Amino acid sequence: MDAHPVTQWPITDGYFKALVRLDPGPNRLRFEYTAHKIPAFSTTMTVHMLPLAASPPLQLAILLAKDSTGEYECLGERKEHEGNTTETALKKLRMAACLSQAFTGEQMYRARLGRRCFRLEEEWGPDTLSNRTTGTMRNIPKVHVIRSESTVEGEFPLRPATDD
Repeated sequence: MDAHPVTQWPITDGYFKALVRLDPGPNRLRFEYTAHKIPAFSTTMTVHMLPLAASPPLQLAILLAKDSTGEYECLGERKEHEGNTTETALKKLRMAACLSQAFTGEQMYRARLGRRCFRLEEEWGPDTLSNRTTGTMRNIPKVHVIRSESTVEGEFPLRPATDD
């Protein structure tokens, strides 16, 4: 099984928070601490992840107009460095969804409701959450790309609900 890339997290006043991607089943996490004046040490912890399938998953989608080129607005340097294609938008939406999941879980925990969260629809594909895992196959959030019947210049077909 492929290991996830090594990440570093800052320690402030002896505490740290880390966003760690888990695979279903046991996940062995290794924590290493190094400081200038304290001897380095490491510890290992196993976290078991059981994906819950009781509630339906949240489905992510990008809606494209019929005549869209599949590019979004982006400024010069960022456009040259990252690109502005539909594929880049998919990667960014996947990352935003994972961060929203983590944030929701943390906020529910702070409200003393447990680490409750929504589940994302997933598919097997190349990992795009890190630029260090290029080509590694994992379960990733699935994003549906939907072509609309409307054009870029036309009206959007959805209308607000009325109280009839």
